[in-house]
Amino acid sequence: EQLYTNLHQIEDSFMRSFLYGRPVFALELTIPHIGEELAFYLAVPRRLSAAVEKIVQGIFPEAHIEQAPEYNIFNPQGGATGAYVTLRGPRYYPVRTYQKLEGDPMRELTNVFTKLAPEGEGAALQIVARPAQRKWQRKLKANAKLLFEGKRPKHGFEKAVAMVGKTVMSESKSAKEAEQKKMTQQKRLTPLEEEVVKMLEAKASKALFETNIRVVASAATKDRADAILQGLTLAFGQFNDPNVNSFTTHAATGKSFRDFAFSFSFRAFDERRNVVLGSEELTSIFHFPNVSTEPP
Repeated sequence: EQLYTNLHQIEDSFMRSFLYGRPVFALELTIPHIGEELAFYLAVPRRLSAAVEKIVQGIFPEAHIEQAPEYNIFNPQGGATGAYVTLRGPRYYPVRTYQKLEGDPMRELTNVFTKLAPEGEGAALQIVARPAQRKWQRKLKANAKLLFEGKRPKHGFEKAVAMVGKTVMSESKSAKEAEQKKMTQQKRLTPLEEEVVKMLEAKASKALFETNIRVVASAATKDRADAILQGLTLAFGQFNDPNVNSFTTHAATGKSFRDFAFSFSFRAFDERRNVVLGSEELTSIFHFPNVSTEPP
């Protein structure tokens, strides 16, 4: 988790940030279509490679860092498939992390890779991330406050409707009536509601990242590629919390798969698939193999 906290603090020049946006890095877990070695990659802009290398060596003194050539997971004579992993609820609400799971949650993902054939089958998990805007931290804190006060936060269309209603509401109500309404809205929180408030507050205290999560698979046939992809997407189910938030997938098919493959290859950030994750959530999904996430 310290790695993500330090990566969050990397700053680019003002002019570069203004022209190109906040610096993006990519985390990748992959096996190419020829070979059976599971590889972990951290891809960063060349101009920031020296700073990131110092961060990694500071946390993992025994790590050997070298520039790696590009890999290829795609079977040129076979089929391929891919999907975005997003959140079913609000894009910034928390999911379960290693703190509430037995064992290392990343094992379910790596187990899928170990079942690939040495030749003709490849797969990858890619997380493209950048430091999140501060508005997401404010949203988490604001929603935690509303829940603590016994109110239900509004999202999306529901929030827009509420704002319109607020503007047309008569202003003739007395302060006493408004106070009475506030008192009736307040109620004692249930243990479950208290837990949700704690989860929101805990996530707000972490380093936050805007992310794109992609999973992609290739094999001799499209059916086999679909089966590999399904294994990867099912592994995200362990992070689901039905009372707060859960992961869902959006398959890329037809022309959308060509766009998906392009974005995957060039590690591009897609604003439409933005998922806000905290450092603890990122650590649960992706960490280097010598990092323990066993529950204390």
